[in-house]
Amino acid sequence: MLGATPLNGAVWHLPQQLVADCLKRLAEVGGPRCCKRTTRLCIEEAVRFTREELGVSLPMELPHACVYAKRNTECIGARCPYLK
Repeated sequence: MLGATPLNGAVWHLPQQLVADCLKRLAEVGGPRCCKRTTRLCIEEAVRFTREELGVSLPMELPHACVYAKRNTECIGARCPYLK
């Protein structure tokens, strides 16, 4: 989308910043593992980043209530932003 490559100095920083933002958000919420939580948090960061950095608004209609908590023995419970 941006033509970002390791050799394109003009936009190289943008995907790197998005990865950093995703990792920061994941660290803030904490763990351990939960593929659903990780994916949702990263999608939310990508939507925010795309809007703020590129001026492109993407629709985001993810379900906000987790229905997988009982299946995940490592669920972080009340610390999860999706467990209602």
